[in-house]
Amino acid sequence: MLSTSRASYEQRIVPIGGLLVSDNPKVVLCSHSIGMGVVLAACDPVAHVVGLFHALLPEARAHPSRAKEKPGLFVDAGLEALGFTLRTSGAVPSRLLYFAAGGALIMDTSGKLNVGLRNTDALQSWLAASGIRLTGANLGGYACRSFYLACETGEASVLLSGQLNEISLCPRLTTA
Repeated sequence: MLSTSRASYEQRIVPIGGLLVSDNPKVVLCSHSIGMGVVLAACDPVAHVVGLFHALLPEARAHPSRAKEKPGLFVDAGLEALGFTLRTSGAVPSRLLYFAAGGALIMDTSGKLNVGLRNTDALQSWLAASGIRLTGANLGGYACRSFYLACETGEASVLLSGQLNEISLCPRLTTA
């Protein structure tokens, strides 16, 4: 999706730890500063419902009270909360297309901690256990990125830090 094509849409920014679902066709969900965290987004192209969460940590197990107040902070809790919120907003699970971005190696040149890899592994494990396949992904590497998902068209894209052109994860699915 070209940045200029978003001019007539309202960008709704999902911060780190945030989770947002929308059924407004004139909304583009976006998340910025995706480094070692991961974004998981989903789109029902028929119902025009989209959702996104931006997790920073793989598991909520060590922080159950924090996960209840902010499930999007954790991959496992975020996935469950996103699925529930999408269904209650009219999305049909069998029609959902899923996209992921993030999991970069940031601030740990030794690779010993590599929270980005732990987040990516957790995401892929949870998706596999839930029977969910990604339609598009931009995971790993060393760059921070931004992610965009258009409700009206289902277009999904990533913009890597320092780059001018977005990477398409999914082209236009529907016509306006």
